[in-house]
Amino acid sequence: MSTTLLLVLGVSLSASGLVLVVLGLRGAAAWRFTRRLSNFVDEGSYSTPGTVLDIRQLEGSIVKRVIDPGIQALGNFISRFTPKETISALNKQLAIANNPMGMTAREFYAVRIIMLLGFSLLAVYYFSIGGYTIFAVLFPLVGYFIPLVWIRARVRIRKSSLLRALPDVLDLFSVCSSAGLGFDQTIQRVSEYYDNPLGEELRRIIMEMEIGISRQDAFRNLAQRLEIPELSSFVSILLQAEQMGMSIADTLAAQAEQMRVLRRYTAQEAAQRMPVKMVFPLVFLILPALLLVILGPAIPALANLFGR
Repeated sequence: MSTTLLLVLGVSLSASGLVLVVLGLRGAAAWRFTRRLSNFVDEGSYSTPGTVLDIRQLEGSIVKRVIDPGIQALGNFISRFTPKETISALNKQLAIANNPMGMTAREFYAVRIIMLLGFSLLAVYYFSIGGYTIFAVLFPLVGYFIPLVWIRARVRIRKSSLLRALPDVLDLFSVCSSAGLGFDQTIQRVSEYYDNPLGEELRRIIMEMEIGISRQDAFRNLAQRLEIPELSSFVSILLQAEQMGMSIADTLAAQAEQMRVLRRYTAQEAAQRMPVKMVFPLVFLILPALLLVILGPAIPALANLFGR
């Protein structure tokens, strides 16, 4: 390993460590100020307001005390140079994915920068041990785009789960409404019965209604938050049926049947795409293995035959 590469690696590690330490100390200082301020308003505090070192400051893991505040500080710094439309679009994606690990858009950008730095250091080490230059160049790009690919996969999986659960949820809505339950009680019952993403969204609707948001606005927020055409259609039909005084049970039953037909068509479409998707693994993975197994024993005989 050359002296220049060792120097570059050392400087990169030192700079990254210094940045993380500074951000962590800034976050810890803000956290310490918040904890001391809470002592003035907390009657059950077991430390005096003027105490420099509070016992509560030692509580929690290093992740909560240093790493999380550091990531938040880095995210706030990056957000100053990021357009608001980009942050809003990312926040919407995170909301659809149910905010994994409680991340906001700023924290997500901070994670991407940290991944970029980490994979850049890995690229420097890989290049220093004699690795291929093209792979060393690709490492930072991979580290930067891995979080984006991950969050898009989470959004796609959660949307698929919501669509699969929608017909069954609508059926239970229809049954509860036909049994004489009010619509608010029906929402409560269905949200307690289903432990899936759609059940979580229904529980969120109940929480919004409890804090004073009307039922119509809570359902509109659901449609705007998830941006699923089938769910938006269900919400619009439900609100129209309620405004016009139509039977909600019949409306929900018809909507559930329509969702089942749509789900069947979607499954048939996915099944028809499978032969096309199987071409590449068949040609590049399965056929070479078959040829090796079938023709492999004959290769020495053919070699001897043509070698003569």
